Amino acid sequence: MIMNAGASATGQAFAIRNCDVLFSTMSRGISFEETSRHVRGARALAHVYAVGVVTCRPTARETQDYYRHAVIDNAD
Repeated sequence: MIMNAGASATGQAFAIRNCDVLFSTMSRGISFEETSRHVRGARALAHVYAVGVVTCRPTARETQDYYRHAVIDNAD
């Protein structure tokens, strides 16, 4: 199986044309609903693997702050 990741429309189109599976990467910080729409759209065109992140903290603000710290500011 050949898998390729793609976040941009160009990257996804390349994977759909040339690979067996699209590893769907999304823009960081989008809502669950936006993520769901994105994956449904990709699945209509290709076999898709996706990753999800669940961040829990006592308040919404703490959750957003920690998500930014862990996933955006300190991403490798």
